[in-house]
Amino acid sequence: MAEDTQVQLRWCQNNKYMNREQIIRFQVLVHCYMIDVPLSTVRLECLTALALNGKCELKEFCKQMVTSGVFASEQSCRNVITTMQEANLITKEGGRTKRVYLNPDMNIVTTGNIGVDIKCAYYVI
Repeated sequence: MAEDTQVQLRWCQNNKYMNREQIIRFQVLVHCYMIDVPLSTVRLECLTALALNGKCELKEFCKQMVTSGVFASEQSCRNVITTMQEANLITKEGGRTKRVYLNPDMNIVTTGNIGVDIKCAYYVI
């Protein structure tokens, strides 16, 4: 780079209205990106549904995901849940009747008025 080259810092800002489901999906995407966990569309839909439902029974959740067309079978849903549990995105608890929910450490806000203000800084040479 030449001695007389100037570098400028520029900012961009974006405000956009999002409904509850979109805001949750956005938070999940950002969280997974920051911890370098790749997400398929199916996994994202599963995590979003879990956030919307809260703590729920595993069997009923898998049935709901098949009914909504996200998964072809309950077993494929359970397989994805197990994979996401290993990535610390989902918590599974219980003995005979298992319950699943988003890992609270993700800090995904699901209730109340949620606003997102995105700011980005970049350099121009």
